[in-house]
Amino acid sequence: MKKMINNININPNSLFLNTRDFKWKAAIVCTIVVFLILFLLQPFNGIVHGFTLSGILRILSYALVVGLTVLLTEFCLIKGFKKIFPGNRFYLPLIWYSLTLVLVTTAVFIMKNAWSDFAYMNWYEYGIVVKRTLSIAIFPLILLFVFLLNQKKKSDVLNLQADQKNEFLSVNQDQLLYLQSQDNYTEVHYIKNDELRKKLLRGSLSSFEKQLAYPLFRCHRSYIVNLLAIESLKGNSQGYQLNLRHGETSIKVSRKYASDFRRNWTSHCDKLRES
Repeated sequence: MKKMINNININPNSLFLNTRDFKWKAAIVCTIVVFLILFLLQPFNGIVHGFTLSGILRILSYALVVGLTVLLTEFCLIKGFKKIFPGNRFYLPLIWYSLTLVLVTTAVFIMKNAWSDFAYMNWYEYGIVVKRTLSIAIFPLILLFVFLLNQKKKSDVLNLQADQKNEFLSVNQDQLLYLQSQDNYTEVHYIKNDELRKKLLRGSLSSFEKQLAYPLFRCHRSYIVNLLAIESLKGNSQGYQLNLRHGETSIKVSRKYASDFRRNWTSHCDKLRES
C-alpha cells in the first residue's frame, strides 16, 4: 500500500479534511447522499418511508446523525488523533476514516434503537447496521477521495505570473527546478516531457518569491531553488553547494541564507521520512 501511494505521489496528509470549509462540505454531502439513497432506493427492509411523515422523518434522522457524527469527529476528535498518531504516515488516513466509520455506525445503531424503544440492543443487530453502513458509506467516501485528490492536483500546479498580466507559466511543482535572476527578468528552469526547459518571464526574482512557498526556497540573491529537485548537497554553515537532478546544474547557497536553508532542508527531510 505504501509503495502504491508513493508511486502515484500522494501526500497522506492531503487525504485529511484540513480546512473548516472542507469539513462542513463533507458533512453536508454525507447527509444528502445518505438521505437520497434511503429515500429513493429504500435498499433495506425496515427502513421504508412509504411516503409517510414518520417514515420520511426516520430516514432524515439517519441522514442527520451521519452528518453530525462526521462534524463531531472532524472538529472535536481529529486534534487528539493527530497527537496520538503524529507524523505523515501513509496508513493514518485509513485508520482515521475507519474510526469515523465505527463512530458513524454506532450513532446509526443508537438512532435505530431510539426508533424502536431500544428493542435491538444486541451484537447481531449491530452487525446488520455495520453491513448497511458500509454499503452506503462507499458512495460518499468515493466522492470525498475524488474531491481531495482533485484539490491536491490543483495545489500541485504553480502559476508564475509575470509583471505583464498576459504572461505567465503554469508548471507542476515537482517539475520546477529553480528560478534565476536575469536583471529585470527571471529565468524559470523546469522539466517538461523529460526535457530540460527554461522560460524568461518579466519580473524580479523577489516578485516571484512572493508568489511561492514551500518547497521553493530563496537560497541566493540570484536563485530560488525547489527543495524537491535537490539530488545532493555539500558544505557547512558558511554556505552549501546544491546539485540538482536532471542535469549538471549546481547552485550555491550564500552565507546570508545558509542558516534558513539548513532549517528548511532539515524540515523537508523529516517530511520525506514521515511520508
